[in-house]
Amino acid sequence: MIAAAMEVCRATVAKSGIRPEQVAAVGFSTQRSVTVPVYKDGSKVRLALSWQDSRTGAEVADMLKLIDAEEYYQISGMPMGTTCNITKMLWMRKNEPELYKKTHKFVQLQDAVLFAFGADEFYTDMGDMAFYGIWDVGKLEWSQKLCNLFDVAPELFGKPTAAGRQVAAVTASVADNGIGIPGEHLGKIFDKFYQAGERVSSDTGGTGLGLSIAKEIVELHGGRIWAESQKGLGANFTFTLPLK
Repeated sequence: MIAAAMEVCRATVAKSGIRPEQVAAVGFSTQRSVTVPVYKDGSKVRLALSWQDSRTGAEVADMLKLIDAEEYYQISGMPMGTTCNITKMLWMRKNEPELYKKTHKFVQLQDAVLFAFGADEFYTDMGDMAFYGIWDVGKLEWSQKLCNLFDVAPELFGKPTAAGRQVAAVTASVADNGIGIPGEHLGKIFDKFYQAGERVSSDTGGTGLGLSIAKEIVELHGGRIWAESQKGLGANFTFTLPLK
């Protein structure tokens, strides 16, 4: 799934005619809610549970014994049905107890993809929080009443995050096995017209502008670029771009 998401990103950029360096940030969203039980490292505990999976009818019946459907709707903004993440979680707790115990978090699909792309936490866009089924849409916070009724903790779900917030950076590197760059020059190679300590002359190749242009492009998109090298051991250039 993650590899497919990355390939789609590459294909989309290629077909759009936009140069990769013009991409300022990458974001992900999905149709409705898919529940992904994950380990702490982001790997899946089991196959994801789609909002279309209607096996959770018994869990909905159990929820209705604890709270009236209208009151539930007033709090969560969601109809009492099988689509919400909470029903998938309760189904796992009843039918797959061993897997349930191993689960670090029950997150939404886009949260798992963001984590795989480099986010340091499982972040859920505020606009998707209602899909968990225990979010108070009026107060924009976890509903303590619903959490208590269903015996679940907010820590088991994604972290509420404002839309458009940067949550990680995409990193790319390129390396060579050339002559390398002496340490005293590493801090200057991104300066305009700088060539390994010497100004541009008529008998040298290039103009000394390539790295300075690359730096300007990366920084315009909120990223950063740097080089690591030792003389005689080649060089490694790395840049990051924000992930939202």
